[in-house]
Amino acid sequence: MATVENVIPILRVENLEASRTYYLQELGFLLDWETDGMISVSRDGKSIMLCEGEQGVPGVWLWIGVDDADVFFAEFSARNARIKSPPKNFTWAYEFAVEDPDGHVLRFGSEPKCGFAERSLWNAEPGPHDYSGLMLAARITLPHFSVSSAMSFPKSAGEPLSTLPPKSASRALILG
Repeated sequence: MATVENVIPILRVENLEASRTYYLQELGFLLDWETDGMISVSRDGKSIMLCEGEQGVPGVWLWIGVDDADVFFAEFSARNARIKSPPKNFTWAYEFAVEDPDGHVLRFGSEPKCGFAERSLWNAEPGPHDYSGLMLAARITLPHFSVSSAMSFPKSAGEPLSTLPPKSASRALILG
């Protein structure tokens, strides 16, 4: 049976040198390879490609699962990364966001910090917000899709039935 080997996002950037500097110095990525107009950077073996003036649009959002969001937040803050939002507990993860020079948003998240009753609901808090409580299809992240897919697709013939959601459900399932 054929399997997916890897998923690597390609982000469009306007100034490849500025983006290279940001990802290497502020976010601690390593340079994997480079060619005319494109580079690949990685952190802990997970890659992102940056392409100058081609392939994609500005303002893409990526969700990156990490083991401890607080450690990454402290590191990025010390490196003067552009923090878009500080760490916050959501129903699916404890996460924060950084923004790169081209407006791409990288959301770094780990397991939620406390029980569900104590978590804040991002779309139910009082006050003005610059976002909607609805998630556009273009903004659905891999964890959201993983839970939806695992709970919606029928099992293959002969595969045992399971009533438990996948482990990723604890990060991506939005209750309410």
